Amino acid sequence: MKLVYLLMLPVVLIASSGEYCSSCHKGKIQLSHLKSKKEWKHLMMDGGEALKEIHKNNLDVVKYIQSDSYSKDEVSDYVDFFANNTEEQIAYLNQKKCEKCHGWRVGMLQTKSEWKSLSRSLVPLKKVHANNQEVLALINSESFKKTLPYFIKKISFHAKDYRRTSKQKRDKVSDSNQSAYTTYTFKTKSLNFIYKTKSGTKEDAKLVQRYLLKALKEHTFKKPLSITLIEGRWDTDAGNAFMFILTLSLAPVKRTKHIQLIIESDKKIYTAETMMTKSNGWAVKDKESRSMQTVISELLKEANMHIRNSKK
Repeated sequence: MKLVYLLMLPVVLIASSGEYCSSCHKGKIQLSHLKSKKEWKHLMMDGGEALKEIHKNNLDVVKYIQSDSYSKDEVSDYVDFFANNTEEQIAYLNQKKCEKCHGWRVGMLQTKSEWKSLSRSLVPLKKVHANNQEVLALINSESFKKTLPYFIKKISFHAKDYRRTSKQKRDKVSDSNQSAYTTYTFKTKSLNFIYKTKSGTKEDAKLVQRYLLKALKEHTFKKPLSITLIEGRWDTDAGNAFMFILTLSLAPVKRTKHIQLIIESDKKIYTAETMMTKSNGWAVKDKESRSMQTVISELLKEANMHIRNSKK
């Protein structure tokens, strides 16, 4: 047991008391919700005796509470915000549930006005999740309805103010210096796929086509279908590059690349776009945040949601 405690000692010395607790309790939110704010306050007032009783079967934790590294003030600060299940906190947790399936960009799937329209009716949200009983149960719950204003405020933070019209989308593509792109086209009876790239090769185009065809199997877009994927080149932020030089290559250089997907189906045009990021530095070698295969799948999912919502 002494050996285990000694091995854990570096962690104890580096981490705050709250972070030490979270190493077993799986994160700040889960730890905080174990007690109400009043109960946490009571636990902090007796010099750790109640906490030692709770952890009496874990001698490492008891020793930690008895050590100088333990701080009741750090624990109090760590659990303070999430200790009570306020409406704002519940809305935050509901948003995190959405992100498990849709990713952190879930708010960008709708415009701000579309998100706000949920305050009038939850029917559109239910239709999108018609085949997911777990999500429907959440939407129908009283806690979700009660905290809806906070949920809308949080999830719409990164949403766009408006959805561009078809003409605006075409104009944006035209203004993107098309002569700088290399274009590859793949055609079948039901699909016309155009891949525009500033640095990709023919082999890259074939790989992208394979990713697209695989991802399309998950959706039922109306045929005939025309899809254009526009891939920019990797660009480095000047400020980030300066930090790379300033830290003698210790700070990683972050590069971004714009990806846009345009779908023409049923005589209507829909668009979805995202940014890919890549880090490179002394300790990190070309680490991309997401693969192109994942990006294509996510963009198709977003475009499909736009199409379904436009038909309601």
